[in-house]
Amino acid sequence: MITNYQTKGAGYWGADVDKWTFVYIMTLIKYANKSSQNVFAGCADYSYQYTAADKTLTGVNYFPLTDAQAANIIVGSCVEIGYSQLNTSTGALSTDRGSTTMHAYGNCIKVTKKEASETVGITNVFVDVNTTFDTADVDVSTTTYPSTYAPVYISTMPWWSGSTDAVIGKHDGSIVSNSNSKYPFRIMGIECMIGAWGVISNCVMNINSDYSTDFYVAGRGVARSVNTTTITSTYTKVGTMNKDVGGSTSFWIGDEKFYPVGLGYPTSRGGGNSVGVGDYCYRSASTGWREILLFGNLGAGSLGGLRLLSCNAGLSYSSWGIAASD
Repeated sequence: MITNYQTKGAGYWGADVDKWTFVYIMTLIKYANKSSQNVFAGCADYSYQYTAADKTLTGVNYFPLTDAQAANIIVGSCVEIGYSQLNTSTGALSTDRGSTTMHAYGNCIKVTKKEASETVGITNVFVDVNTTFDTADVDVSTTTYPSTYAPVYISTMPWWSGSTDAVIGKHDGSIVSNSNSKYPFRIMGIECMIGAWGVISNCVMNINSDYSTDFYVAGRGVARSVNTTTITSTYTKVGTMNKDVGGSTSFWIGDEKFYPVGLGYPTSRGGGNSVGVGDYCYRSASTGWREILLFGNLGAGSLGGLRLLSCNAGLSYSSWGIAASD
C-alpha cells in the first residue's frame, strides 16, 4: 500500500484511520447505536463457492448452477472463476480464493445477469469476461499424483469500489438491503464493508511479550514505513491496550477509547454482538508488529462491523480479502 499509492504522486498514502473513525462517529451520532451492524450489516455473509452444475460446456461466458445456488449470487457483485489448485506435496486440492488457478478464467469479474437454462433445474450465471471458458474438470495430474482432476468453481468475491453509487442520495445506506449481510453500505457518502478487510495506512500495532499492545500513528506529514526502527522513532505512540483486555485469544469488543488522531482500540471485553461495540477482535498467541485491519471479509458474519479488528497480520501481509482505500 505504501509503495503503490506513492505512484499516484507525492503525499498519496491511502486512507488514514481518521476516515474510518469519522464514519464510526457519524454512525453513533446519526443512529445512536455502538454496533454498526445493528444499522447496516455490510457484506459480511456472502462467501459462496460452487462447482459447475453442468460439466460439459465449452467456450461459454456463463457459469451453470442449480437454481438454489444461483439464487445466492447477486447480479452486479463480483466473482472469480477457475479450478482448485493441486498441492504437489500432499495431493490435496485447495479452493483458497488466493490460489492462482482459482481465478484462471476470471478474477474479480462482475455478474451481469442470470438466465434459466434449457436444462430444468439449472440457471446460467453470466459474467463479464474477456475470454470464454470450459466447465469440465481440469487435469492437474503429476507423476506423483496421476489421474487428478480439479473441479471448476465460481467463488464470490468482494464488491468493486463504487458499488454503492446507486444509493439514493448517495449518503447513507445500501443499494438493496441494509440487513441481509450481502451488500456494502455508505455512511456520509463513504463506502464501507465491501466484503474485504480494510487496511489502514498510517497506523500499526506492536504486541508485546505480555500481550499488552502498543498503537502507533503516523501524523500529518510523517512518511509511512514498514521498518520498525523508523516507526518507533517517527510515529507517535498514542496508547496501549491493557494485557488483560488483549490477551492471547480472540474476544468480543466491549468499549473502545478514541484519541484526537483518530485511532480507537478496545478498552474492555464484551459478551457478544449485541453488547457494547458488538464486533470481534482476532488475537493469537503470537507477538510482534501488526497491520491494523478493520471490518472483516466475506465470511465475517455477526463478528464483523466497523470496529472489527484483526491483530494477526504482519506489516507485509496481503491477501485477496484485504482492500486498500483512498
